[in-house]
Amino acid sequence: MDLTRLLPPPPAAQSAQERSELDEMLRLQAERTPSAAERARQDAELSIFRFGDALGNPAGFTPAKLPLTVMLFRDVARDEAAVMNVAKDRFERPRPFRVEHRLAPVVPMPSSASYPSGHSTWAYASALVLADMLPERRAQILARADEYAHNRILGGVHYPSDVQAGRLAGTALAAMLFACAPFTAEESAARRELRAALGLQMPVNGGDTPLR
Repeated sequence: MDLTRLLPPPPAAQSAQERSELDEMLRLQAERTPSAAERARQDAELSIFRFGDALGNPAGFTPAKLPLTVMLFRDVARDEAAVMNVAKDRFERPRPFRVEHRLAPVVPMPSSASYPSGHSTWAYASALVLADMLPERRAQILARADEYAHNRILGGVHYPSDVQAGRLAGTALAAMLFACAPFTAEESAARRELRAALGLQMPVNGGDTPLR
């Protein structure tokens, strides 16, 4: 998948849109609370278990209990990196903190290019896969992906347009994975593992019913 054929180019350097995005980031920085900064720092981790609160923080949602699920989302991260690195190199957008020196990021400052957001791409692709496995929590999972991606802006390392492009890229990546037979077989096994760990029945006639 070539993201340069799917995504619009980023806003031009020194354009009015770039300035508007930088001003929005400065506003968020000025209003950023210590708890919000800590949440952004924690969300710098690429881990599906950052979505635990979208599931109600169930006791069974842990790496030790979900080895197939861990492997599945490691593969999502691997595929995200494969398409993302090429796109970043081609778009070559400098990070916002390189342009606006009043920005003070509270998350690790990557050396890679800024556009599109890799964390956001991973978050949306992973959220769509997780929501496919747990459709009864789809709304909460996708809302958590929105928050996770927004924390890249709040954290000071991505422009809003980087994150918007990441949402498009993540959706495209998930669609590609859903069309891949080896991936869907892997997802099916992980789905059974995850739903059993959470005490959920497998779908019957297209429905998902919690165990009573």
